[in-house]
Amino acid sequence: DHFRIGSNTKTFVATVLLQLIDEKKLTLDDTIGQFHLGLAVPNATRITLRQLAEMRSGIIDAYSIPWVQKQSAAWWTRQTPRDWVTIAGKRPPLFDPGAKYNYSNTNWFLLGLIIEKVTHHTIVAEIHDRLLAPMGLNQTSFPTTNWGMPAPYAHGYQLNDNEQWIDQSAVLAPSVSWAAGAMISDMADMKKWVKSY
Repeated sequence: DHFRIGSNTKTFVATVLLQLIDEKKLTLDDTIGQFHLGLAVPNATRITLRQLAEMRSGIIDAYSIPWVQKQSAAWWTRQTPRDWVTIAGKRPPLFDPGAKYNYSNTNWFLLGLIIEKVTHHTIVAEIHDRLLAPMGLNQTSFPTTNWGMPAPYAHGYQLNDNEQWIDQSAVLAPSVSWAAGAMISDMADMKKWVKSY
């Protein structure tokens, strides 16, 4: 069965990032500010790609902001990767770059945007062309629309406000987690991926 691999998506993004480093298109010590993303990010001239990948940037996880957590599912679905960074960028840093660790999906939105800026391709295309196609990971995908899960898939349930179990397997829009966790796979492909990774 297919299932959402969630934050395992980050391993694919990290691999593309490291390939671009091997190709001399960027370095781990480059800062966010060097890429001119057109987004206001606190400490952008000081936060390195290494700190983003290590969760040591000090940038808040946009998902953890209390007013964001209170928004409807429809609101979450409307947010783009750039929107998530903008939301997080309006908050003060949690700490100086490199000073501490804090799990933040916002870091991976930024890494995805930087990869797109450097390659002039979508992160979806880069992951497909560099990793999925060459490795024959035919059951692994990075969805871009809320088309649901490829069958067959593992079902996950959650209680709604009326104490009824509802299937939550295919409701998350890819833009909600994007480069931080949108991908889908199955166990055979993930076994192959993890061994290669």
